[in-house]
Amino acid sequence: MKKNMAVGDRFIRLVVAVVLLTLSFTRDIAAPYIYLMLLFAVVFGVTAIVGRCPLYTLFRIDTRQFKY
Repeated sequence: MKKNMAVGDRFIRLVVAVVLLTLSFTRDIAAPYIYLMLLFAVVFGVTAIVGRCPLYTLFRIDTRQFKY
């Protein structure tokens, strides 16, 4: 599998995943929103670790060419 995410993009996604996980466990939020936040956290976390985003592939985006 070819990676299509730059290091900066992966770092930002990992930070967002951690923030969403933290908010979902520490705040008193309605149940459907917690599950949605957890879903986004898992997706962002997995794509950050793997280095490949399916939506980027669909739209032929490769952020490795950009310098942060």
